[in-house]
Amino acid sequence: MNDQRGFSLAEVLVCSAIAALLALGLAGMSRAFVGWTARATAQAGAYASLDRLEDRIDAESAGAWSIFVPARDVLGADNTDGHEFDIATRDAARRASFRAYRYDAVAREIGEYVYAAPGEAAVATGDVTPDVTEFGARVVAPSGLDDPLYANAVVAEADVPLDFGIAAATGGNALALVSMRAGTLRRDLTIASGTAPSGVTVVLRYTPAP
Repeated sequence: MNDQRGFSLAEVLVCSAIAALLALGLAGMSRAFVGWTARATAQAGAYASLDRLEDRIDAESAGAWSIFVPARDVLGADNTDGHEFDIATRDAARRASFRAYRYDAVAREIGEYVYAAPGEAAVATGDVTPDVTEFGARVVAPSGLDDPLYANAVVAEADVPLDFGIAAATGGNALALVSMRAGTLRRDLTIASGTAPSGVTVVLRYTPAP
């Protein structure tokens, strides 16, 4: 007769404990993978959203007469913190139009608006950049830039008044500095209007002098 031995209670308990530990480990790995996938998807979405927003800003600013931070945003709120910046343009018939990029800290999104003149109601364009956790804009003169490129340069400031009906909407070579963050991604943009003078003179010191 064959000697058939069964499992003892202790062996069954040990095997059950090992199986439970393996199951817990696999469940933990599965949760970690799902979490990583979600974070990677959110990161990719944030990257794409900021790319699309930057493309629209670049396209608008290329032909802009002025890029400015208004005293009040398109909804009438105080804009001292720079949660909105606007772009002013004119068409061939010299008709003015404005586009505003306004950050809503509660909704954590950047909404875009257009308006035809100061004081007129702004209309939302439907372009919204979601999941933005930080945003700020300010306008500085070139001489105020902390950039090694201008360390030994003499930069002439050119402030050109424009008849847009908004004190801040001036032309010239002032630059708009815009910072925004979505997730772990941060974008810092330096924007010049399309009418900003862009000539650069480089003086070389020859040895010996010519």
